[in-house]
Amino acid sequence: MIMKKIRENKKAIFFSMLSLLLSSLFIVMYSHSLQVPVSNDIFIINTRVYLLDNYINTFEEYTKESINIVAYKTFEAMNREIADDGFFDSEEEVKTTFRECALNNNSILSSKCPGLEGSTLVDFLDRMVGQGRNIHINNNYTINSLSVSQETDHEHVDIILNITYFINDSYASWNITKILVINFPLKGIKDPYYYGNSNGNAERKMSFSPTYVGGTWDAALFTDLYNNGRYRLCRNCSSFLMRFANLTSESYCCGVESIVNASDVPAKDTSYVDRHYWANKQYSCVSGHYDGLYSISIAGLESTPYIDIESIIYYGIEDYKQEILC
Repeated sequence: MIMKKIRENKKAIFFSMLSLLLSSLFIVMYSHSLQVPVSNDIFIINTRVYLLDNYINTFEEYTKESINIVAYKTFEAMNREIADDGFFDSEEEVKTTFRECALNNNSILSSKCPGLEGSTLVDFLDRMVGQGRNIHINNNYTINSLSVSQETDHEHVDIILNITYFINDSYASWNITKILVINFPLKGIKDPYYYGNSNGNAERKMSFSPTYVGGTWDAALFTDLYNNGRYRLCRNCSSFLMRFANLTSESYCCGVESIVNASDVPAKDTSYVDRHYWANKQYSCVSGHYDGLYSISIAGLESTPYIDIESIIYYGIEDYKQEILC
């Protein structure tokens, strides 16, 4: 009897030990099997989030480049419009047209903006959204506002885009609003004064004088300005945007002036300083010559323009002026 109990106790101890061993084994097995997927999932999630974050950064950079392309196309379209349909009524109308052309291919002067079919900012951004969806990124955007202004300097305009990016994913989601400011360079853009006033027959692209630093002008600097069709900062002149409305009001920060090359345009008895030439400013005939208007003859000058006395003094070319008979 005693031996039987001892055997039963040994069996009980054995099964207790066995159950403990099995329990320990199950714990080890399941702990191991759970840890590997969790570790893998974390790696996958982190990788996915990293890729999505990079995608947003890429989308933002793509947006900036798209703005530059669309801005160039929009100014080209607006120049063609004023050549065909006349100038805009105000600077505000210029800014409104820029926005509507850039976003919707709509214009105040005509129903569509020439050259912007399929090339608006919306078209560019929609292509990026489509590319994202092709690689299983559920993304979208909302343009909250777009504006153009010129309040910093005469060589650039500021294009300001307020945009919200959306990304929804199994692992993460983004809802990010950005304000992108593009300091768009005007070099190479057609001057609206020339294009609009000549109905598209005369063209001059913006190019800025590297010699003007607010100091004294002379015959050599004037010759460079004239022969190369450059523009200078002119604080009592109109800015690039104002020129789309043919305005002559002053822009202290951003006004520009150039000299019309006499060999490129019809001859006129007026100053070839651009704002005077295109406005057909009149000069009185006094004692057989024009009062306050002179021809300028400088060695190396491509042609002989007429320049008003105020501009002659400003450019430091008094020694090269000659009276014009009338």
